[in-house]
Amino acid sequence: MSANQLRRGIFVALIVSLLLHFIIPISFLYIESNKTDSNKNHDNLSLEQKKEDALKWAARKAHANQFGAPVIFKDEPEETIQEQINQTEPTDQDIPKTEQLTQATKQEEPKQSQELSLLEKQEERQKIAVQQVKNIANKLTTHYMSPKQPKQRPAQPKKRPHLPSPQQKPLTLAQLTKGFLEHIKDEGKDRITMIGQKGGTPTAEQLKHERYIEKLSWCLQNSFKINRDKFPVTEPVKTTVRVFLALNQNGTVKELGIVESSGNRLLDQFTHYIFRDASSSFPPVPQYLPHNPYKIIYIIEINTMHDMRIGLHLL
Repeated sequence: MSANQLRRGIFVALIVSLLLHFIIPISFLYIESNKTDSNKNHDNLSLEQKKEDALKWAARKAHANQFGAPVIFKDEPEETIQEQINQTEPTDQDIPKTEQLTQATKQEEPKQSQELSLLEKQEERQKIAVQQVKNIANKLTTHYMSPKQPKQRPAQPKKRPHLPSPQQKPLTLAQLTKGFLEHIKDEGKDRITMIGQKGGTPTAEQLKHERYIEKLSWCLQNSFKINRDKFPVTEPVKTTVRVFLALNQNGTVKELGIVESSGNRLLDQFTHYIFRDASSSFPPVPQYLPHNPYKIIYIIEINTMHDMRIGLHLL
């Protein structure tokens, strides 16, 4: 009997072992398939959420600057994926009480007032800048259009009259008006152009990106002004260059490269040099922008048909 019981025990143990070896791989494959399906659903929801959030941005129009075309900001980098919010039915514990709602409202009021005050200060600075440009234009018009009394000179023997060169001719009112209109063309009340709903109110997230991008744009403008005499192309040219820029949290360059060439090797090298030179003064990425690295794609528009103009567009 003991031998038969031992055989039965061994037989049962073998069957249990085979069942375990069969069940464990099937369970593992089932769990992995569920994870894959959930990740796909999460990606789909994130894309739909990004499309909905893109409509919440307010359209803004930047004022003209000496560097050229304004910076155009579309949206957050495509690599940014928002976390999925698990929606569950609220319970009695999840429903906030009236006292909690009142305290939360009181805490949010100072933040909203601070944001409104920042917006008001920004609008005041923009109005002052526009008024300064208009004052300069009025002074130039008064200076060049005011009649000048000829100076009385002693009588001298007649000489062959000297015709003034075209560069010495005073500017006419039409030329001044045309130059001023070209300066304020596409001018808005903001510093950076953003695509979105017309007449909408900019969100706090939109203003956060605008403040940091404005600092980067100023660094690029300053580098171009300093190295303008190193521009390698002498003949008229009109082209575009796409530059990829990735910044670490401390503002240093992590990646920098030409995504789309202009067709001119010297021009690409000059554009790369401008970004590398400007990166020495890039400020750190603010803590309220949790992108590490902070990725940007610039579209550089170069047009020297009429004057030296380089425009920055941001995707």
